[in-house]
Amino acid sequence: MSFESLPEPAAEVLDETAVDPELLQAALIELPDEFRMPVVLFYFEDLSYKEIADRLGAPIGTVMSRLSRAKGYLRRRLSATLPAHV
Repeated sequence: MSFESLPEPAAEVLDETAVDPELLQAALIELPDEFRMPVVLFYFEDLSYKEIADRLGAPIGTVMSRLSRAKGYLRRRLSATLPAHV
């Protein structure tokens, strides 16, 4: 199954305080560049969708879709490492 074919994630919330930074970094590294870059630009460089689209030369809709899919992947990947009560 390719990363592109993954379904859109459900709107679940992940408590960022419970995520081990090393596990987050490892999960980010696993993402293909086309999905990792929008996440890094949005969350770590605080760029808007438009700024990310301009920087990557991609339509805003593509940026939004890639962010959504990347967040879903990270949510699933990291939720497996969280205690059951979180």
